[in-house]
Amino acid sequence: MTNYEKYVNVFVETFSVSAEQVEKLEYQGISEWDSVGHMGLIAALEDAFDIMMDTDDIIDFSSFEKGKEILHHFGEYLPKFKKIIPYDYERMLKNIAQMEEKGFSAKQAQIEAFYAMEKK
Repeated sequence: MTNYEKYVNVFVETFSVSAEQVEKLEYQGISEWDSVGHMGLIAALEDAFDIMMDTDDIIDFSSFEKGKEILHHFGEYLPKFKKIIPYDYERMLKNIAQMEEKGFSAKQAQIEAFYAMEKK
């Protein structure tokens, strides 16, 4: 699925409209896109694209077209971000992966990894 298709799909699912309708959508242009619907849309977009929008972008997000502009700029900023993982969290993730390799279920691997961390 392309990013554009993903973007359209978020509007379709959030506002229960057809894909053909989304390109003309504007904030408060339909009853579903009120202030509550707006925050639901932002949350859905953040989940779909694994991003965190800042307050200015959320306020400026006034239409389908404007949203495309805003999201387009995330590609420019993405290389500037660094993923920071606390040392203990990273160790925990590695322990979980090791437990899963030993044949534990995902949930059991988490429990075993937790107890392994306690012993260290």
